[in-house]
Amino acid sequence: MPGVIRAGTPLLPFTLFDSRDLPFSSSALLVRGPLVITLTRGSWCPYCVADLIALERRARDFAALGATLVALSPERAPRGDRLRAERGLSFPLLVDKGLHVARSLGLAYDLPADACALYRDVHHLDLGEINADGRWALPVTARVVVDAAGIVRHVAADPDHTRRTDPLVTLAVLRAIGAAAPARNVQRLTRP
Repeated sequence: MPGVIRAGTPLLPFTLFDSRDLPFSSSALLVRGPLVITLTRGSWCPYCVADLIALERRARDFAALGATLVALSPERAPRGDRLRAERGLSFPLLVDKGLHVARSLGLAYDLPADACALYRDVHHLDLGEINADGRWALPVTARVVVDAAGIVRHVAADPDHTRRTDPLVTLAVLRAIGAAAPARNVQRLTRP
């Protein structure tokens, strides 16, 4: 897809908020290790929900590699908070209001009038009400792996929102880039 961020590109720093209005800074998260960013359309999308559940099933595997999982959505915070509680998600669901982060990755688009009508009239979804900024726009569903130095190492994006990257593939990417257990565990193992 043209315009999508490529591996080897630095991630533009961002700060987003969760439903409790707590800030999450990419810079602070990267201090812990690699960052896995999942772009999701929202809690109304069954494919997105299934993807988040699949990630949750592997959350311990991501943590074992020192990686932090975050999911970004344009929808208003209460909807994401409800989804997180209902599905028992352990990772933060952050509000990408205006899709600023998704746009910086080249992974956002405004819906044309015919698509707006389809969502509204057929699916009974008012994205203007659902999205935090009131716009009819969505992210391209994607998974982005960023190493601890803030360099994008892998992008898996598909304009077909029904197709997602298996979390096992993302874990393999983390292993391939040398993600390892958090430094505190390494120090404990190397002491005499």
